[in-house]
Amino acid sequence: MGYLVVALQDSSGGIELDRDAPIRKQLQAMARVASRSISTVIDGTSVRYPQFDWRHLLLVGHSLGGDSSAQFSADNPSRVSSFISLDSRRVALPRSAGIHVLTIRASDTTADPGVLPNKKERGYYGTCVVHIKGSRHKDMQDAGSEQLKAKIVSAIDTFLAPAQHPKYACDRDSKLE
Repeated sequence: MGYLVVALQDSSGGIELDRDAPIRKQLQAMARVASRSISTVIDGTSVRYPQFDWRHLLLVGHSLGGDSSAQFSADNPSRVSSFISLDSRRVALPRSAGIHVLTIRASDTTADPGVLPNKKERGYYGTCVVHIKGSRHKDMQDAGSEQLKAKIVSAIDTFLAPAQHPKYACDRDSKLE
């Protein structure tokens, strides 16, 4: 599809969770550190690959990776054109007409209050929310079932498909069986 993929691993600066302390604030702090790591990697990679458009990024992240990408979008809204979240749960998804959002939700988790746009915000900003029935958060990865991965890829393909208006397409608030 013409995208250059840059993948980060362990971009939280070595911060470890304290299981005896509130998890939400710790994960939000990790996402802030990871947002800075994303910025550093993008700045460095853009020098090596100047032929790509580094002003209109598509960010994709699962779980903490999605939270980190959402934080990066909040910190750098003019650099991000679209964002795909695979069941991120702690950092608010972008609410901006300039950032097209797809969030794919698992069945066994819920996002913290304020993370997902409400119905009015989804309509206003064009946020796509796709629930995959029977899916589990931990299976939204390479080791997940082929069936689940196919549903995720289908939702992403629909979102990225060329369309006249809106630029990004989705079945609004769909549920994949």
